[in-house]
Amino acid sequence: MKKSYLFMAFAAIAIIFSSCEPLEVNETYLYGCWQNSDPGSQEYMRFLTAEQEAMDGEYHFGKEWDEGDGVYEGDLTYKGNGWFKWKIIQTNMTRINFMENGTTQVPKTYVVKKLTTSDMQLQDPNDKSLNYYYHKVNK
Repeated sequence: MKKSYLFMAFAAIAIIFSSCEPLEVNETYLYGCWQNSDPGSQEYMRFLTAEQEAMDGEYHFGKEWDEGDGVYEGDLTYKGNGWFKWKIIQTNMTRINFMENGTTQVPKTYVVKKLTTSDMQLQDPNDKSLNYYYHKVNK
C-alpha cells in the first residue's frame, strides 16, 4: 500500500512538472514575412534565412517597415534603417536594430510567448503589459 502511494505521488509530480515546461521555440517558424495583427496595421517584419542573407556570427538578419507611413520593403537601404539582426536563446529574442547607415545599433530583448507557423506573440520583459501580435503573410 505504501508503494502505491509513493507511485501516485511521483506520478502527480511528473504531471505537474511536465505541464510547466517552457515554450520550445523553433526559429525556422520565424522565416518569412509577418504583419502586425492590430486592425488596419501595415507594419511588416521579414526574418531572413541564412540562405537569403549571410549571418553575422550568431545573428540572423531581418527587416521591418511600415507601409502606412509610405515605407516599403524595397525602400530600405541594405543594413541601414529598418534592418535588424536577431538571435533566439530559449524563449528570449534579442533584436539589434540598425539606424541610419548601420553604424548605430540599438538592442532590444523580447520574450517569445507564442510562435507557430502562422502566429507570433512577443512580450516586452520590462513591461509585461506590452505584447506584440503578428500573423504570417505571403508577401
